[in-house]
Amino acid sequence: MKCIYSGKESNEATFDKREHVFPAGIGGINMLNQGDVSDEINEFFSKLELQFMRESIIQIPRMFLGPGKRGSLNKKKATKSKIFLMNNEEVVKIGYIELGVPKGITQIKLLKENMKVNLITESKDKNIELFLRFEEILKKKEKIKIKKSKKLDENTSVIGFNHDKKDESIYIYHNCQKFSLEESIKYFEERKIFEKIKNQCISEKMNISLERELQISNEIQFDINEYFRVCCKIALNGLCFLEGKEYVLKNEFTQIKNFILNGGENKFANILDVKKNEVIENRLNKLQIPKYSHFMIFFHVEDGIHCILGIYGLLHQIHLCKKREYDDFLNGLICDWQNKKEYSLEEYLLEKIKDRKFYEQYFMND
Repeated sequence: MKCIYSGKESNEATFDKREHVFPAGIGGINMLNQGDVSDEINEFFSKLELQFMRESIIQIPRMFLGPGKRGSLNKKKATKSKIFLMNNEEVVKIGYIELGVPKGITQIKLLKENMKVNLITESKDKNIELFLRFEEILKKKEKIKIKKSKKLDENTSVIGFNHDKKDESIYIYHNCQKFSLEESIKYFEERKIFEKIKNQCISEKMNISLERELQISNEIQFDINEYFRVCCKIALNGLCFLEGKEYVLKNEFTQIKNFILNGGENKFANILDVKKNEVIENRLNKLQIPKYSHFMIFFHVEDGIHCILGIYGLLHQIHLCKKREYDDFLNGLICDWQNKKEYSLEEYLLEKIKDRKFYEQYFMND
């Protein structure tokens, strides 16, 4: 056994786990052989992939399309976006996106100018004990995330309580020049905010629904190098899966492995605009890859081996190694995660050419 990334062998590392080619969190099915990637590196990749899926441009299609946890298509395990402030022309609300649907968390809207307090909940069935828990966490000043937002006026604050067992937190959004958590808690106590909440729970005034479509406006800030490290890792995993472990253990791949493991200057990956490359665009169109499927296609040109990596339709070009001994191959993988299928490019083409129209378009219309 020898890790294709760290080079460590079984006397230096454990090899109990297996590495997915495409991350399981975006629907990947195929895995590398046991012994290809050490447990240490597998664990390291898990952290990189979590950022990749939750804190990069990939989070947007994933929270609208899926899949859910560990690639599940079960709606009960659907992926949720991070909690943020959503709005339309009249409503501002703290919530998250689940399979493209905006959902609010339990929250209080404070309008300080007229001393008005609005309670917004998911349903009328939320009980008083929930708000007692809300009050308890707020007074302890623990697990509180405070953010300034220009979506609010200076007299309005929105305080949300996420009562998820794994992340029981309070989110406070405001647009004040100076915001003090201590002053806000004092404001709550002086005006007996939680007593008002309890009265609203008892009455029928607690439910405020979203009658208009929310505009999903969420800023995404992420490290593009960290993002590309995962893209390169996916491509190298794919090459290992298709060509074998010994192939990617060659010295030609040392530089890209160093980038994947340690970061540094990105000389390997970029976002690809197919509109500027008609040859690639025509080839991809001919393949008729299922919409939103992930794929990687490898090809050899004069300056080395390249990979076109598609994730939710976003294309990347990855230069895996510089000029090397010539390998005349065109290979790839297609992950149709919505139908829980993965194919090698060869398997996919053999399946598709049974369709006469596809055969004529792909092989006879160059």
